[in-house]
Amino acid sequence: MPHRLRFVNTTVQECGVHIEALEEDEWERLRAVRLASLLDAPLAFGSKHENVVHWVEPAWREQLRRIATFVAVEGGRDVGIVRGIEHADFPDAAYLVSMWVHPDVRRTGVGGALIERVVEWTAASGRTRLFLDVRTYNDAAERLYRARGFVPTGERAQVEEFTELQFVREWVSGSTSDS
Repeated sequence: MPHRLRFVNTTVQECGVHIEALEEDEWERLRAVRLASLLDAPLAFGSKHENVVHWVEPAWREQLRRIATFVAVEGGRDVGIVRGIEHADFPDAAYLVSMWVHPDVRRTGVGGALIERVVEWTAASGRTRLFLDVRTYNDAAERLYRARGFVPTGERAQVEEFTELQFVREWVSGSTSDS
């Protein structure tokens, strides 16, 4: 999926954050926010801080070449991240990954704004489905995803000691509203 689609960085009025698409030369921002997310929520992600902290610049740059990355900015500070990547099995779909919002701005609309940016990115590339996985203990994340139109697919996966549920949001081509 070509994630180099150009997006105008926008301010989301309901929560007052600015959502920015990161480019390859902003790899240090990705590193900082991703490491912060892994420290804050070590059980929420497949990646582990103790491994990712050792990545060198080329690895971070490669991440930004392969994975569309959006950050929420408030007062000049990166306070959230979400990423989108093409789905390995379905050409009409993408996967939402690495979703995280800083504890200081949770439940203010930042998470919803980040999700909608990945939905826009997915739709702009001609896809009509966006999948994600959420660990069963993460009720707050599940509520957020459901409120944004995601529904369970019925697929479950065991990842380490956690069970992950798969969700999907679908829309008609040309619209990001639920179909």
